[in-house]
Amino acid sequence: MIERYLENINDPRQAWKIRHNLYEVIIMTICAVVAKCEAWYQIEQMP
Repeated sequence: MIERYLENINDPRQAWKIRHNLYEVIIMTICAVVAKCEAWYQIEQMP
């Protein structure tokens, strides 16, 4: 259900710099916020 909404988001990043799918980044960020991460380094350190 969430994927249906997120798939319409335009990805403005330069294609040759992309390592991760934008959808996956958004989902990981949502999960991190739910897990009470408050900074990017905490999101990066999540198992």
